[in-house]
Amino acid sequence: SLSMSRPSIELIRDTRGVWNLSTLGDGGADTTESSFTLKKFTIDDGQIGVTDIPAAKPRTVYDHIDLELREFAPKSRFHIKLGAHLPGEGDQLVALDADVGPVPKGDTTPTPIDGRLSLKGVSLSGFSRFMNDTIPAGTDTIASGDADVKTENSVVSCKGNLRFENTTIRGNQLQYPIEAKYDLRVDRKQNKVQIQSGDLKLDGTPVSVKGQIDAGKTPKTLDVHLSTKNAAITEIARLSTPALRSYAAAKEIPSVKRGHGLVIVSTSKGMMTGTQARK
Repeated sequence: SLSMSRPSIELIRDTRGVWNLSTLGDGGADTTESSFTLKKFTIDDGQIGVTDIPAAKPRTVYDHIDLELREFAPKSRFHIKLGAHLPGEGDQLVALDADVGPVPKGDTTPTPIDGRLSLKGVSLSGFSRFMNDTIPAGTDTIASGDADVKTENSVVSCKGNLRFENTTIRGNQLQYPIEAKYDLRVDRKQNKVQIQSGDLKLDGTPVSVKGQIDAGKTPKTLDVHLSTKNAAITEIARLSTPALRSYAAAKEIPSVKRGHGLVIVSTSKGMMTGTQARK
């Protein structure tokens, strides 16, 4: 067993995508199975600095880390309890209680994880490091909730509940909270978010959403289907206007589904289709 109080730890991923601690316990050049094991490992109020060179992002520091790891051994599954405060104001607390491993040599991204993730007052900007730039510019929120998380290779499955407050979308601030029950699949290799299902409450108005966010393309694309029941058109317009307002010249109006979809735009001459507006 090993315990550490208020340690300072540096995690660095080099240009090959390999983390500096990825070979911990693998026995080095020895081809025999390593006997390195830990029955229990704890960190109390630690600090972790993360430098991700391939991501071209500045070093980030995470404070007040509490960690408990049990039954660790190379090529084996182990249990972890983690509490971390992300950079930013407020609680910014992320907690994970999960079974992890075995941890592969070299690139540790595909490490299997199966557990429960909890957020308390976490800003989207603080969490964006783990989202591979899938967050649009000028977008932020404060999130709290719980989710079941499971990873398989580069794909993360996440199913749970969230409440968003103080939300800003592309520079437009929403004046109401958002409650969400969701089922997502995040492909970290392709930078895609698949919305399997999403049941939202926008200031009490129910909205269902399915679709995909593709951040692997330039520009990023959003392809979603929204539906609601028993909601007045005026209420939908009130809720959607702050979040979805976008301005474009006639020649910049996008096409949908390679021209087989329909774009509805608001112009100085009233509502019309994208085809009409381009003329």
